Amino acid sequence: MRRACVAAIIAILAAGALIRPAASEPLTAYLIRIAPWGFHAETGVAGVYADLSRLIAERAGYAVRLEVQPYARVRRSVADDPRAFTLMAAHADILAVAQPIAWVADLDFAFTPRKGVVLKDFSDLDGLTIATIQGTSLIGDLAEHGLIEMMDVKDSFAQFDAFLSGRADAMLLERRTRDYGVAQLSPRERRRFEIGAPLRYGSLSAHLWMARRGVDAAVKRDIARAAQALVASGEAEAILDAVARQPALKR
Repeated sequence: MRRACVAAIIAILAAGALIRPAASEPLTAYLIRIAPWGFHAETGVAGVYADLSRLIAERAGYAVRLEVQPYARVRRSVADDPRAFTLMAAHADILAVAQPIAWVADLDFAFTPRKGVVLKDFSDLDGLTIATIQGTSLIGDLAEHGLIEMMDVKDSFAQFDAFLSGRADAMLLERRTRDYGVAQLSPRERRRFEIGAPLRYGSLSAHLWMARRGVDAAVKRDIARAAQALVASGEAEAILDAVARQPALKR
């Protein structure tokens, strides 16, 4: 009887040893390539979402690999990888391929015009060229508005370039993205960066997302709880608001 018990215990421990390596495989956090959310700095992968992803995985007890990708590719990567997650604002494109598992923050978006361009309501956008980031769908129905010219650019720095060069009359971006971009401008560029009063577009909720199929229920539960705890403690908000402490983009 005793030998049988010992044998059973050994079998359970052996099974646990076989399971642990799979459980310890790192998760992948796909980051949208938009500074200050996800980008490459001299020190490596950086950004608000990079910091949050590291903390979420750490608190959940998982190793994590960070990968920065263009906005549109992130959606496909998360949809195809059951051991991956991402952080981004909720909209139709991501909802079609992934499931939100935890709310993280509300993000405020606005049209920031050049000085002299007055925006009181959406009708004032008629005839203007608006710089938006390639692959995003934040503009919604306005993208189909024939009187607004959309200039799709690869990232927020390209938005600033278009704005400073006069090729764009306004930029559509989140306020932290604007604040970080201004902080990265050279003294000469900053003198040229004259803006009018922003026109608020609205708020979008940022969520933690995972694939709709094949996700391990325990992994989903663990990282969702970790994200919710970061929000409840105020740590997530502190990271979101510490944009000025993000390193410079690697040029």
